[in-house]
Amino acid sequence: MNTLVTEQITSFIAMIQHAGVPALRIAFTIAVLAMSGVGLYTFQKRHQLFDQDPEVDTDTAVARHNRIEEVIFVYARMMLLLRSDTRAL
Repeated sequence: MNTLVTEQITSFIAMIQHAGVPALRIAFTIAVLAMSGVGLYTFQKRHQLFDQDPEVDTDTAVARHNRIEEVIFVYARMMLLLRSDTRAL
């Protein structure tokens, strides 16, 4: 490509990136706050969500532990991704 066109495209992309950083910071901050709220809600309702269900015959301690682990792993990964994205901005 022509160097003049390349320089124009580069400066245009830099201008878009510079203008979008505050909006991205706000969006990721809202996402982190929302995920923190979901984590707090899940922690408050953990007994209702993860304790033994008397209507299920095969609800063993291992099954309950696996459910808790699955939720914790997914939640922790989502929080790590959100935190790493907000630090990069």
